[in-house]
Amino acid sequence: MNVHGPTPNGYTYVLFINYHGKSGESLKAVKRYELMKSKGIVPDVVAGNAVLYSLAKSGRLGMAKWVFDELKAMGISPDIITYTMMIKCWSKASNADEAMKIFSEMIEKRCVPDVIAMNSLTDMLYKAGRGNEAWRVFYELKEMDLDPTDYTYNTLLAGLGREGKVKEVMHLLEEMKSKSCPPNLITYNTVLDCLCKNGEVNYALDMLYSMSMKGCMPDLSSYSTAMYGLIKEDRLNEAFRMFCQMKKVLAPDYATMCTILPSFVRDGLMKEALHIVKEYILQPDAKVDRSSLSALMEAILNRAGTEKSIDFAENIASSGIHLDDFFLCPIIRHLCKHKEALAALELVKKFENLAVSLKTGSYNALICGLVDEDLIEIAEGLFAEMKSLGCDPDEFTYNLILDAMAKSMRIEDMLKVQEEMHNKGYKSTYVTYNTIISGLVKSNMLDEAINLYYQLMSEGFSPTPCTYGPLLDGLLKDGNIEYAENLFEEMLECGCKPNCAIYNILLNGYRIAGDTEKVSELFENIWSSRE
Repeated sequence: MNVHGPTPNGYTYVLFINYHGKSGESLKAVKRYELMKSKGIVPDVVAGNAVLYSLAKSGRLGMAKWVFDELKAMGISPDIITYTMMIKCWSKASNADEAMKIFSEMIEKRCVPDVIAMNSLTDMLYKAGRGNEAWRVFYELKEMDLDPTDYTYNTLLAGLGREGKVKEVMHLLEEMKSKSCPPNLITYNTVLDCLCKNGEVNYALDMLYSMSMKGCMPDLSSYSTAMYGLIKEDRLNEAFRMFCQMKKVLAPDYATMCTILPSFVRDGLMKEALHIVKEYILQPDAKVDRSSLSALMEAILNRAGTEKSIDFAENIASSGIHLDDFFLCPIIRHLCKHKEALAALELVKKFENLAVSLKTGSYNALICGLVDEDLIEIAEGLFAEMKSLGCDPDEFTYNLILDAMAKSMRIEDMLKVQEEMHNKGYKSTYVTYNTIISGLVKSNMLDEAINLYYQLMSEGFSPTPCTYGPLLDGLLKDGNIEYAENLFEEMLECGCKPNCAIYNILLNGYRIAGDTEKVSELFENIWSSRE
């Protein structure tokens, strides 16, 4: 003992390494490990395992490999824990080859793996699409007199299920029972999934109803899987009855909604669909935010089509379920995407009579659709209506209106909108400035557009191809080839990579100028840049 107290020994350092590892502080564990070595204490396999545990837990594969190799270089023989940690590391990295190398080395060194290592290896091999090797590991496990766990069986059942091997799944399930390894909830849900996806729905229903008798209560996943199977076979009435039975003991969740609603709407079962929605939104933890309900409506659109989806949204609105415009917005986007902005506008008017008011996101989708179809006046009218109803435009709305005014070459109005945008606290972005530059060029104000470009560049602006496109097009159409070429060189010097639109503008400009040599040279440069 010195004047400062006892000197730490190897055991002391291992305690600290363990503490940091279990606290999720893998870097501190490594530092403590390095400090231990710097004090002249040679690590043993226990110290190595302690630091490997922390690295495996945090997924730091590179460091783990370095520690593992260092231990062997120091003549320290890895034990079962060491090998298991390395298998876990390689499994996390989805590197089946390296994991199998560790496993082979483990067997070669007569270090019998435990079931945890075997489970990790089996799971990783199946996920890597190497099912045959996973089964080889399983058979080796039994040859070593190691009893497979429920995790082992569940991994193999999931793999067989993905391959659609129903008979093999049922055989393995029976083996599991005979080995005194009772199936758990994960087991049953895995088997139910396999049965329902492979045309054995009746068998799945028998299993679902017998689960509770075997001491395993079905959960939401169990019921959702069975309902999915029924829906897949167009047995929607049975699926609805199962939903009603389920909600007596379990509250429906978002996954349940996504499983059954799209098909119910497709088949016109609006009464049942409304019942499901009402039951869902009554739950305290129901996902009734814009993102979740929009995603649900998009799934309904994909499954049921536009007409029935609109019918469903109308039923929701007229039933008094207040979900803002969450179900309406995806329909607006869908119609506008298919160049039906006027139909979307008519739909909005219809929903206004059902007390559904648009939020900013819905206005943006509709204005965007109108501008894309060059219905500029209607888009501007909707913009004015939006503000008069107290719905605040956002940055995206302003950029859409700027684009509309640029297309109609109304520069003065465009600059007024930009000023309003700034007054509302929104800064002009590269999208804003690109739109203004494009509008100036279209309005035969090329000099003003170029001046704005250089002013922005002096202020640290980062241009994009959409900045240069209108400027190059304007210069070339004016016959100012040399200026356009200089600007193109500036673009390259700024690190702004030309896209296809830029090259097309240049090729068209040279073609109009009759400079076939330049056209040929540029064409060669385009192809050589792609090689």
